[in-house]
Amino acid sequence: MLIIINRIAGSGLPSSGVELLVDDANLAWERLLASAPAKVHLITDNAGLEFVSDLALAHYLLSLGPDHVAVVQLHLKPYPFFVSDATSTDLDHTLALLSADATPGAAQFAQDLRRALSEGRLVAGGTGAVSRAATTPQAWWHMDAQARAELAAASLVVAKGDLMYRKMLGDRPFPTDTPFSKLLAYFPCPLLALRTCKAPLAVGLSTAAEQDVGRRRPNWRTSGCCGLVQFADPPSISSVDEFADRLVIHMA
Repeated sequence: MLIIINRIAGSGLPSSGVELLVDDANLAWERLLASAPAKVHLITDNAGLEFVSDLALAHYLLSLGPDHVAVVQLHLKPYPFFVSDATSTDLDHTLALLSADATPGAAQFAQDLRRALSEGRLVAGGTGAVSRAATTPQAWWHMDAQARAELAAASLVVAKGDLMYRKMLGDRPFPTDTPFSKLLAYFPCPLLALRTCKAPLAVGLSTAAEQDVGRRRPNWRTSGCCGLVQFADPPSISSVDEFADRLVIHMA
């Protein structure tokens, strides 16, 4: 499928040049396999080619079969919250374009996704509680009870984009060596964050790693040259208290 994406983009995509500072993908994969048949929720980001890659991930997960991944749910946005966020209209438009594309495999890819939608293995919506929570200016720990309940049923949530990452941290400059899994203890289910660094905050890096990348790439936090793939598997909690300089997470 990546070959199809490259060809649609035109004669192959160059390497992004993004340096992964943290890569917890294997931890998320192990959690997914342990949860079979899994329910995977994907909080999407931008429309366009980036959304095609979201659909490629959904397609791959569904191709593992219902014994491994029962359902993939796409949480689209009710409107383009941050200029170019994918909406339900973008899903329809993207599938239509892929269906008409002459690139080998593109039409079949779209057909597979349409079939998954009709069978209920792929679920997509942009007006639910999670989509609404994703388009508020508040941190994720402010999600309402309905959004929390929807996510609590997931085996894994994949959240994409710098803005979603900033919402996870409440847009606060926590110390960089704060463990991602500790800070995300408030989240209601296992979470994989995919982020290109475009804002002056990040967690989950050792002091040595931060100093190293700082020497090599002084503007790594904001230039888009570095990325983070971070996983958290939170415990069950009952509530979160928010203070100016910390969160207090109460275990269930």
